[in-house]
Amino acid sequence: MRHSIPLMAVLATGAATGVHSGPVAAPAPPLSAIAFMTGCWTGPSSNGATIEERYSEPSDNLMIGMSRYVRAGRVIDFEFTTLERTDSSFVMTPRPKGVKSDSFPLKEVAEGRAVWENLKHDFPQRIIYRVGTDGSLIARIEGRTPSGERHMEWTMHRCAR
Repeated sequence: MRHSIPLMAVLATGAATGVHSGPVAAPAPPLSAIAFMTGCWTGPSSNGATIEERYSEPSDNLMIGMSRYVRAGRVIDFEFTTLERTDSSFVMTPRPKGVKSDSFPLKEVAEGRAVWENLKHDFPQRIIYRVGTDGSLIARIEGRTPSGERHMEWTMHRCAR
């Protein structure tokens, strides 16, 4: 089940109906397209901490996430995230340490995979979530830095509780 509408299909529809009023914006996919992220997830982090992520059930317009890194029973870092539906897309807005950052518009979504991209952001420029073959949730950030391409990836499994 794919939730994006290929551009050629939109253009072909306009050509078939004789409507040529400029670019046609496809309607935003429902937030349910990223429902695979819902729930509690945990896994190891490269800094020796354990990452925990929780995402709410999607409503029509908003999904809320929380991430924290725990080491020796203490939270050493955290982030809040909103996934908000707009008229033509939905955007991910991270809030590291609770401070709003740049938003990342949805670039693509398919079953079990979503990519948000903001090429004007310093790092990362892309945020990718996908379901692993074992049912895990894989979060990846990637992009260009002054020293070249960089990426970080976390593999998380459903929380035991």
